[in-house]
Formats: sequence, C-alpha cells, structure tokens
Amino acid sequence: MHAFLLRSLLGRAPSLVLTVLGLAVAFAATLAALNLHAVLRGGHPQGTNFAGEPVSIFAHITARDFDLFLFPPQIIAMQEEMGDSGAVISSSGARMIDIGIVGAEHEAAVDVVSPNFFTALGVAIKGGDARQFGDDRTAPTCVVSEQFIARMGLQSPPETLQVAGRALRVVGIARDFNGLWDHETDVWVDWRLGHDLLSPTTTVKGIDGFYWTMAIPARGQAAVFRGKLQRALSRRDLAEPPFDSFRAVPGITNQPDMRRTADTSSWLYLVLCAVMLVVATANLAAWSALLRAGKIQSEWTFLQLGIPRRTHALLGLGFVVLPVLAGALLALPLERVMSALLQQDSAIYALLAWSAEYKNRDSWRAWLAIVLAVTVFGWLLGLAVVHLAGLRYDAGNLRTTTGKVERLFRPMAALVTMLASIALLFGTLQTVNALRVWQALSQQGAGQVWALFINTDFGSSGASLDHGRREAVVRGVRAQLPRTQALGFVKIRPLSTAKEALSAYSLDAGGPPVLKVLLNEADAEGMQAIGADLRAGRAFDTSLSAMELVLDAQAAQRLVQATGKNDVLGMNLYDELSMPWRIVGIVDRIPYGPDPDKEAPVGYVTLGDSPMIANLVLRGPNTAEQAADLAETGVRVDGGRVRFGEPANLAEKAEEALAQYRSRALLGLIAAAITIIISALTILSIVTLEVRRRRRMLAVRASLGEGPLATAWHGARGVLIAILLGTILGMLAMWLAGPSLASRGMLKPADFAWAMPVCSALLMALACVGAAAILLREFFAKPLAQHLREE
Repeated sequence: MHAFLLRSLLGRAPSLVLTVLGLAVAFAATLAALNLHAVLRGGHPQGTNFAGEPVSIFAHITARDFDLFLFPPQIIAMQEEMGDSGAVISSSGARMIDIGIVGAEHEAAVDVVSPNFFTALGVAIKGGDARQFGDDRTAPTCVVSEQFIARMGLQSPPETLQVAGRALRVVGIARDFNGLWDHETDVWVDWRLGHDLLSPTTTVKGIDGFYWTMAIPARGQAAVFRGKLQRALSRRDLAEPPFDSFRAVPGITNQPDMRRTADTSSWLYLVLCAVMLVVATANLAAWSALLRAGKIQSEWTFLQLGIPRRTHALLGLGFVVLPVLAGALLALPLERVMSALLQQDSAIYALLAWSAEYKNRDSWRAWLAIVLAVTVFGWLLGLAVVHLAGLRYDAGNLRTTTGKVERLFRPMAALVTMLASIALLFGTLQTVNALRVWQALSQQGAGQVWALFINTDFGSSGASLDHGRREAVVRGVRAQLPRTQALGFVKIRPLSTAKEALSAYSLDAGGPPVLKVLLNEADAEGMQAIGADLRAGRAFDTSLSAMELVLDAQAAQRLVQATGKNDVLGMNLYDELSMPWRIVGIVDRIPYGPDPDKEAPVGYVTLGDSPMIANLVLRGPNTAEQAADLAETGVRVDGGRVRFGEPANLAEKAEEALAQYRSRALLGLIAAAITIIISALTILSIVTLEVRRRRRMLAVRASLGEGPLATAWHGARGVLIAILLGTILGMLAMWLAGPSLASRGMLKPADFAWAMPVCSALLMALACVGAAAILLREFFAKPLAQHLREE
C-alpha cells in the first residue's frame, strides 16, 4: 500500500512539486506575518517584566490629524484616572549631554523619566530598589545602564553622577535593560530635573518638556484597564489648545503615524497570506482528489481484495499528508526569507531595527494549527469527492460518477479564480504604486546629499544660530570637507519621518484659504543642496522684512488652478495672521515623504535667527566616513560648539521610503504568482476531468459535423463560466474594498479604471489557453473512433 501511494505521487511529479511549492510559500509567508504581527502587538523590550499589551498615548489635533507628546500635568491626571488598574509612565527620550563621573566629564545619553518608570516596566535594579527611584521624600536620583558602566570601565556604579550641575545619587544598575527606543540609553534621571534638562529657559509652571507616555495594565486588570483608559482619553479638559483630544496607539511607540502604518502593513500581509493559504488548500484538496479519481480502478481492486477499512482511510489521508509535510518542512528555511522581506517595510523596520530581542517571539502554535487545518480540510474534501464517485469501503460498484463530482469542482474553480483575481489585481496595483514612488524618488540625484541634525551649545550667549554664526558654521564645515559643492540650512529635512502642520494662504486678508503648503525655512544654498533648483523668478531676499515666498512646482500649479491665472509670480498671498507674502520664485519639486500622490505642496521662506533651524545640508562627493567624522567633531563657533547628529544620506532615506512599497509589491507579486500558478493547476485538473468524462459525447457531436470551436466550447464551457464568475466576484470584492484600502494608503483608486479590465482579460486569456491545451491533448489529438469506443 505504501508503494502504491508513493508511485501514485511520483507519477504526478510536476504537479506534486507545484503543489508542495505553493503550500511552502503560503506556510512560510503566514509564519513570517504571524511573527511580525505578534511582535508589533505584544513585543516587550528586553529586561522588562510587565503584563498585558501596553498602549502609547498622544495629544491629538483632529483637524490636522497631528499627534504630540504630553506635559507632566496631563500625565499625572491620566494616572489619577487609571487608578490601580494600570500604570502611566513617561519618557523624554535619550539626549546626549555632558555628565560628571569619577571626577571627569563624559558625554552620555540621558533620559528623563517618570518616578514609576522602572517599577511599572518591571525592570530589576542591581544594587538597589526600583522603588527608591523618584521617591518624593528624597532628592532626585538616577539609574545607570550596564553598557554605560562597561564603557566607563567601572566594576561597580559610582555613588553619584553630576547631571545639570547637581549631584545625583545612583540607585543602581538597570539589569539587561538599555531603554525603550534605540536601546542606547546610559542614564535615567527623575523628571523633577526635567526643567533643568529639557526646558531651562521656560518660565511657565508645569511645562517641563514633552514626554512620550505609555499606559500598562496591572496584572489581572485588563478589562478594568480598558474601561478607565477610555475615560481618561475622553478628558478633553486636559488638552492644551490647539490640541483637542487624546489618542491611544497600541504598543510601544513614539512615532504614532509610523506605528499605524506598520499595523496597516501587518494586517495587509496577513490578508495576502490568507489568500495564498485558501488557494493552496483548495488546490491541495482538488489535486489529491483528482489524483485519487485517476487511481479509482486501482483502489477498487484493493477493496475487492479486502484491505482493512483503516488502511483504506489512511490511503486517502496519505495523498494529503505527504504534500503538506513536504510543504511545511520547505517553509522553515523560506520563513527567514519572507521575514526579511516583510521587515524591509520602512515603518516596520523603524520599529524593530534597534530591538533585536523583539524578533524572537514566534507564533508556532498558530502556525501548526493552520498546517493541521489545511490537512484536515484537504482530507475532508478528498473524502467528499471519492464518496460522490461511489468509492466507499462497502461500495457495490464504481458506475456512479455521473456529474456529481463536477458539481463539487466547479464551485471550487470559481473560488480559486476569485482569489487569483484578487491577488493578481492587488499585486498589480502595488507594483505600479512602487514603480511610481521609485520614479519620484530616484530622479533627485540624492546620492551625494547629506543632512545633519544641528544641536547648538553657546552657553549664556543663547542658542540662536543667527546669520553670522551660520556663516561661521559654513566656513568650519568647508574647512573640514573642501570638496563640498553646496552647503546650507533647512528647517525640515526632506524624507523626514516628522509630520509637520500645513500653512494656509488666502488671496485677501482674512479671506478663505486657496492654498495649503508645507512651509520650510531655508537659505539659498540649502535649497540648492536639497535639489530645489530655481525654475522661474528669483530667490527670496534674505531680509526678514522682505516677506517673500518661493513655491515648488506643485504649489504653483495648484495656485494657478485656484485663481485661473497663468502666472503666479508677483502675486500676494495672506497667511493666517493676515500678513502679506509676495511670490517671487518657483523651484523644482522634491519629495518630503514616501508617497508623492499624498504629499502637500511646499513653500519656502528665508531663515531667521530662530533656534528652530534643524538641519545642515551639504551636497558633494563626500563619503559616509567624512560625514560621520564631521558629526563627531562638530564646529566651534563663538566659544560654543555646534554639534551634529548622525548624518542622513538622502539616497538612503529614499531607499527606506521605497522599501515599504517594494516589500508590499514583492509580497503582492509573490502572492499573485503563487496563487495564479496553483489556481491554474487546479483549474486545468478540473478541465481535464470534464473533458475525459465528456469525450464520448464530444466525439458524437464532432462526428455529426459540429465545428472544432463549438466542440471545444461544449467541452470546457462549464469550467470557463465558473472561471468568469470567479473573476467577476474577485474584481467586485476588490472594488468594494477599494475605498478602505485607499484610505490606508495601500493603493490608488485611479488605478482601478485600467487595472481591473487588464487583470480580468489576462485571467480569462490564461483560462482559455489552458482549456485549449487540455482539449488538444485529451481530445483533438486522438482519433474520434477511440473516444467513441470508450465508456
């Protein structure tokens, strides 16, 4: 019996290989997507020990869909609302400052956190008690990380650290914990020092900087926690204008927009995997059942010889179990490839790149349950087929096949075609979207453009990087990097993850807005460095009193459409304060985000002496090592120092932006290809079954003078109609889901107009070609007399 099973499987080796491959890819993608989803929803940082799934809380502006961190009074009020159901913790994020340790100054990453930070996260403190941190009855204290102690070459923590001019007692060392974000935090200090470290020049009481906020449920209090969390979020009286509400984002994140994008991608990947799984399962069931249908006479012989009932049942199970086991084993190495593909998604990568321990969470139980479900479904469908064929253990004969099997397989043909059409359309739309984004991002020549975040330190002279100091910075940078071609300053870096509010302009003072733009502050060389070259008009005057505005090409085009004028140069626009701005130039459009179709138009104004100047941008043949050296050394200006953060290459940022669309497109194409291949395998098998059953009738019609096309239509029309129905249903399902998918940035509604007919025509063409090939092989290639003699 085992030899019969193996011979039967190996006799259909090509189709067996495709079936196993389809199962392997579906299993691998599903396991990767389940792991990724589990990490995003419930991953806990290394060194923490808390219960339940945390949520991050942000202040929200509904009209602009903009989120920001919370102030301490808001955080305290949130904790009062939560009571004993959970803890509300906060963190300012690590920033580099000079601290005193063992009589010397060292630069360290310091995070200002709430007093319950370590107790709520369950972080163990070596050499101390986490409850001692932030105790109001004592002076402010601090906790250090293991990596910081190791970097300082110390065997044990010092008794005190000098932070912001104050001696802080060291409570202990955080065991196996290096922070929540980039895992490079060196020192945590009590937020009673927040004013000195975060906003030393602020005089408003209680405004000691913004804090990322997270709520963690207490053990056994998940239901109560959710109810009280909703009540806390509804406290609009706590919102500080222009913020009008609060928003909770599942998981640990300080980037709510990126988190929502990552969650959307995660659910999208699960949906694609579900499509692949259903098609692979349907193909497995059809393939095994059709394989048994071709071996019915042999099985009937075994029954006549009196094989045991259990052996006969296991024979049918073997046609399903062996392909499933082979697919599951092949899926294990493929899972790593699929995981790497999914994690190329830029939002997901940003959340996981510095959190290696998050990736160790596996969803094996769910995956094994899916493998078992596929096996059971395939086996049950196979039993239904052979039962309809009359192949039962106590069957009296085999002459009961008639059309019952067809009535089972034709709906299956419609189902797999529907799923194939969904996968093909989605894969096509994602690929077109990725190509559109790639074209927009690849035309900028950004490989030689570096942006460095600016951090000034001028002591008592203030933190303003005025015009004179900017010129000194330029001289210092050119001295270090003489090959630099263009060098300037911008407030907002292109391809930044920060979400900026839009500025509205009207044609009359106090009038309705006619143009909303992303307003960037820059100097002339800064615009040249990022690639915003002048297209018409002139550059703005560097004097703040000039009130001049330069628009990018998209902003100018929108203003032309709004006003009906062919030329917008020289036009006056009024901002929200009714201040007039004169349009003096139009520049090339450059991307500020990864989706060109959703980006706002951009306007540029001259830099002032504001401390909000954020980025130094330089263009030229400078290497990554040279940019890193500049960031490390900085520039001395007026007795102070201008420091730079980690340099960002705009070409690499463009690649990160494209990665999200590329990973979706690749997975969509893989899902479409696998779905179409195994759907074609299923459908061709069903066509073969129908042609073989009808070939005597087709031969009679051909003998009576019916033409070849009419004969072919009668032979395959049942399956072709089922395929057409499945295609229509699949396209209808995608059309209905289109608005929801478009709102999440997964596809462009305008692409439906051409993609739906193209994909439908392609599927029907493939079905017709496949049916014609089967008819040629099974019917037209043989003499009519041979078909007439067959039963």
